[in-house]
Amino acid sequence: MTSLRSLRFVAGAALVLAATTPAALAQDASEPEEDRVVANVNGEDIMLSEVLSMLDQLPPNMVQQIPPPMLVPLVADQLVNGRLMAAEGYAANLDESEDVQTRLEQAERQLVQQAWLDQAVEDRVSDERLQTIYEEFVAAQPPVEEVQARHILVETEEEAIDVIAAIDEGGDFAELAQERSTGPSSSRGGDLGYFRQGDMVPAFGDAAFAMEVGAHSTEPVETQFGWHVIKVEDRRTVEPPSLEEVRPQIEGELRNRLSQEIVAELRDAAEITLFDEEGQPLP
Repeated sequence: MTSLRSLRFVAGAALVLAATTPAALAQDASEPEEDRVVANVNGEDIMLSEVLSMLDQLPPNMVQQIPPPMLVPLVADQLVNGRLMAAEGYAANLDESEDVQTRLEQAERQLVQQAWLDQAVEDRVSDERLQTIYEEFVAAQPPVEEVQARHILVETEEEAIDVIAAIDEGGDFAELAQERSTGPSSSRGGDLGYFRQGDMVPAFGDAAFAMEVGAHSTEPVETQFGWHVIKVEDRRTVEPPSLEEVRPQIEGELRNRLSQEIVAELRDAAEITLFDEEGQPLP
């Protein structure tokens, strides 16, 4: 259920954006195919495209828990508040004030700066550079071995020895797990699924990875949770994901590197002096 706190949080963030974001920024967003009026304030329409533009500026985790039928009217209502406040500001000629003009200049500079950097980065994105970063990613993530195992967890070594004897006599491991194991996986016949060696406590992981597929413990394995009898059901090698599977991550890393590269080139070609608090050039 959507919490009232979440609704208030989104509403507050939307109100801040509505009050501080230039209207032109919202209009820059691509309009949906079927734009529609979501609110009207003093004869002025507020469109769905403006709401969607506002939502794009909010962190995804802030809005993902709220259903769109609730979210759109909520943000539209905050845009109404913003329009009302802006109208009062224009009526007071604040748009001509030095403070507003300074803020507009700063906002314009930031928008131009980001637009230029985005374009400069886009011009340098290439399949070759994506492949290079992907190869670095693969090199840092070599194939990993996993096993699928079952276990039976009991409180004493004697109980574990009895379980091993029952298995040696032909007992079904999964059935014995359901009957005797005190672990949470007992209802699944002790099945732990696939795991990597480091996913388990050392004694358990070392024992499981030392066994062949189909084998079970010949000696009880002790951990802080009790005594285990383990059976390895399968073993597999997990290869790194393909480029297409991790493309968004690889592209993000490439764009980040290109941004740093471009800024470094700009700085190398410029004459830059930083000053201390007394107005003296810093070394």
